[in-house]
Order: sequence, then structure tokens, then C-alpha cells
Amino acid sequence: MKRVILSLLVAIFALSASFEAKAWGTVAHHAAVYIAEQNLTPTTKKEIRKYLNHSLTYYATWMDHYRATIPYEPLDWWHNVAVDDKNNIVELDGHSGYVQSTRIINEMKDYKNLSDSINALNIKLLTHMIVDLHCPSHNRYLAPPFDWKKPQWAPGYSQGLKFKYKGKKQGYHGFWDNSPAIFHKGWTCEKFNEEFGNLTKKEVKKICKGTLTDWVKQSVKDNRASFKYIVAGEDFAKIPKEQHDEMVALADQQLQRAGYRLAHVLNNIFDPAKSKKK
Repeated sequence: MKRVILSLLVAIFALSASFEAKAWGTVAHHAAVYIAEQNLTPTTKKEIRKYLNHSLTYYATWMDHYRATIPYEPLDWWHNVAVDDKNNIVELDGHSGYVQSTRIINEMKDYKNLSDSINALNIKLLTHMIVDLHCPSHNRYLAPPFDWKKPQWAPGYSQGLKFKYKGKKQGYHGFWDNSPAIFHKGWTCEKFNEEFGNLTKKEVKKICKGTLTDWVKQSVKDNRASFKYIVAGEDFAKIPKEQHDEMVALADQQLQRAGYRLAHVLNNIFDPAKSKKK
């Protein structure tokens, strides 16, 4: 019996590790969603609890866990936003986190007439996709032809870029997925909220100004800087401190924006009158 239990624990650990390697990392997703959860209105929290069995943060990485299971395979394509060389959004026939987030936000305007299961699914998807759209490695800088099955990376913006960080081999995508955990080792959700969740109402209003389209265009523009300081084969940790700090600030900024903007989206859905007053 002990061997069976041990084998089961090993299997669970291995499965958990594989989950953590996907999307904007377990740490980042939970931290951003935790910040969002602290900024939901009481009405929004009450409405969400009608459809979810646990806290919003509990479902921060739900989309990663189910992306490879039937009937959720299409979700595998919904973690990114693609843009051209002028940062114009490329919709890729709907295989886009931006396109699907926009669809769900519009659909949820009538959430009271949707089934509980649809509302639960939509909340889980928005919780993940809004955060992913802010991550540097989830912005796809493409060159024509814009084919979602065979994306062509724009020159100098390949996510296959290989480099090092403190002597260890890194890939662009994996590095930025886990950047909050790398830059702030050991931080808990509460610590991230303590550092990044203390904005004034005026600052929050500024971050949340505009539409999802505006936010995405701002993010893909800002995130292009992440390629400027990474040189293939070289050690990112050895770049000048000022530039290294700029990249840490970029990761922090995007996580903070993601948290507050997710809260803004959910408040607009479930408590629009109160949201407009904030």
C-alpha cells in the first residue's frame, strides 16, 4: 500500500510540474489573479461565487490544466495574441486569446440569461486569458502570411530564441513565463499583492482606461523591449544592471496591469454600476 501511495504522489508531482511549465507560470497567474480578487466589488464576488466552487485564484491556471483534454483542445491556441510589424492585431481565424476574450466579454453582458455552466466556463477562461495577454512571451510578433497553423515569426522576434540566465540555458518563452518567480524568488501571492496591489484609485483608473484592444496594443508595444536586451547564446544576467532592472520592471508592470485589468473586466460584467463609479 505504501508503494502505491508513493507512486501516486510521484505521478501527481510530475503532473503538477508539467502544468507549471505552461502559460505565464503558476506563480505569475496566481499572483495576478490574487491581486484581481482583492479589487473585486462585493457584488462581483457574490455573483462569481454562484458559478465557481472555490475562489477566483483557485482557477488561475485551470485553462492550462484542461487545454489538452476533450473537449477543450481548442483552448491550446487561446493563450496568445498575434500582431504584425505595426502592432496591428492579427485575429488568426479566432485562434487568439484576444479574439476569444473579446467574444466572452460581449457574451457575458447577458450573463443572467446564460446557463450556469457557460458562465462558470467563461469566468475561468477570462481569468486566465486576460493575464496571459499581458505576458511578453504570449505576444506573437508575426510576419505574413498570417497562418495560425504555421506562424511565421517576424525577423528578430522569434520565441525560439535561446540564451542563458546565470549560466543556465533558457528559452525566450519559458523564461518570461516564469519571470516573476525568477525575479522574485519565494514570493507568495500575498507578497505580490503587498508590493503591486497598493495603487491609488487614480492610478488604477489610469491603468484600466480604454478597452481590451487598447490594453493589448499597449502591451505588445511595451513587450517588444524584451527582445532588445536578449542576445542569442549570451547570459541575460550579465547585461548592464540598468537594463536588467528595466526588464524586471517590465515583468512587474505587466503582472500588475493584468491583475487590475482582470478585476476591471469582471466588475464591469457583474457590477457595472459600481464599476463606473470607481
